[in-house]
Amino acid sequence: MTVATTSPIASETKSALANGVAAGVPNRIAVRTLLPRVDVYENADELLLVADVPGASAESVSVRLEESVLTLGAEYTRVDGSITRYQRAFQVPDTIDADQVTAQVKDGVLQVHLRKLEKAKPRTIAVTAN
Repeated sequence: MTVATTSPIASETKSALANGVAAGVPNRIAVRTLLPRVDVYENADELLLVADVPGASAESVSVRLEESVLTLGAEYTRVDGSITRYQRAFQVPDTIDADQVTAQVKDGVLQVHLRKLEKAKPRTIAVTAN
């Protein structure tokens, strides 16, 4: 046989813990930071980075290129109030045209297009016979 007793303090503590607040401890929001998985593709014209940022909206995504460092960031708030942040940084070659970087996010997938400078694109060299 189990005997349970309830005191006003015990029920207050149980209620506070059920609401995510310990007695005497302020309510805290859980924040976790993740490194998103990123695939990198290259062709003659550009580098393409494809990052998984599930739940992130276009408004929460940031893409920054500064001194050859590309920084990706995104964030979303879950239904339970906790926050997930995605952060990742890459060193990019100086052959990238900083004025031609574009990005879009759809269905939790961020695509960043890094156009190459003309001097970095492959070219065909004519061969002559002597």
